[in-house]
Amino acid sequence: RSSDLVSFLVNLACEKYVVGWRISLGLQCIFALILVVGMIVLPESPRWLVQQGHDENAKRVLCRLRSVARSDLATGSNNRKHEAIKEEFDDIKETCENDMKLKSAWPDLFRRGMWRRTFIGIFIQIFQQYTGMNVIMYYSTTVF
Repeated sequence: RSSDLVSFLVNLACEKYVVGWRISLGLQCIFALILVVGMIVLPESPRWLVQQGHDENAKRVLCRLRSVARSDLATGSNNRKHEAIKEEFDDIKETCENDMKLKSAWPDLFRRGMWRRTFIGIFIQIFQQYTGMNVIMYYSTTVF
């Protein structure tokens, strides 16, 4: 993965400094701050808004994401984008209605017949962490 390569290169560049671990940690904090600011600026997802019953807000967010003025949607100007937004909203609405009909939830993962699949998925993730990849990435700058 490219993120592992970047991590390795940053650790390699910082290993000669006594405070190198602080530099590595500080660089991570920069990207975390960018993510936090991005989350504040981004609107809620149209799907979530439809699930909460806020259809008009979902249409407004779709217009914002597709760079269409809300007035264009009401008047019907800019026809191609207008139709695309209506079609996307209808798809989202239909999907949310179908999801409500299914009524699946977390407890379904542990019902009879699903235990095996659930535990296979859980243990694959556990064993992936216990293979030692994190240790290799941490000490690779020292070993190599």
